[in-house]
Amino acid sequence: IFFATQMIAKLMTQATRAGFEATAKRLAVMEQIVDSSKAVKLFSWEQAYLEVLKEKRDIELVHVARVRWYMILAVQLGRFSPIISAAATIACMVLMGLELRPAEIFSTIAVFLALRLALIILPQGWAALKMIYVVVSRIQQYLDLPDAVPREMLPDASDSAVEVGDAVLGWPGYGDEQPESPEQPVVSGSLCVRHGQSVALVGPVGSGKSTLLSAIVGALPPKEGKVRSLRMLAYAPQQPQVIRGTVLENILLGRRYDEEAIGSAISAASLEHDLALLPGGLNAQIGE
Repeated sequence: IFFATQMIAKLMTQATRAGFEATAKRLAVMEQIVDSSKAVKLFSWEQAYLEVLKEKRDIELVHVARVRWYMILAVQLGRFSPIISAAATIACMVLMGLELRPAEIFSTIAVFLALRLALIILPQGWAALKMIYVVVSRIQQYLDLPDAVPREMLPDASDSAVEVGDAVLGWPGYGDEQPESPEQPVVSGSLCVRHGQSVALVGPVGSGKSTLLSAIVGALPPKEGKVRSLRMLAYAPQQPQVIRGTVLENILLGRRYDEEAIGSAISAASLEHDLALLPGGLNAQIGE
């Protein structure tokens, strides 16, 4: 019974650990939806996110069901333990040639019945200890993560405001498995911005402009090379401003309608695909 309990607890540990990982992935999707609720509504991504969320939840439920089935099996094993133990003890006495007297048989059964509660709790307790071990291990794994790398700063007397030297930038989890993929969001190269210079970062969506800025302010440590900046920085994060009205009204902002200029603005902002998804296109209502 003890070995069977150990096996059930081991399987439950594996299912619990996999369930925690699936839950973390589902919560990551939920965090993206909550943090980007305006963008989700603006670009009509509700159905796409709903499908992704349902997929993550279905995977999570598979592991949750496995844990519950193992728990039920452990509970039932505990309930049958007194009967199985008493029967096995009497069978061993017969095989050993011992004389079976009613007083001894009833005494044996009474002992196992008295231990019934302990035999029921044993599988459940062992399984609970395994689950606690998984939780504590995850907490310890989080606490053992390395501290954030401090931002490298230029000397106060430096002629440069920002220096990027042979740096390779990429967010964790991107570009690690397929370093040669052309679609990986990794920025590499060098850059030097002098005092008083005005520099504009220009590029299509996903080209790494925000990644470079994040590295300059110290939010993203470089994978290779160095990124250094002044001790005192001022940073205005990218916050889109959307007024209540149609997409077209948000583009014009009170200016005269010019079809050619509207087409150029849509093309420059890469909005063709998003407008195709929006019900009503340019006339779709957005904003608060």
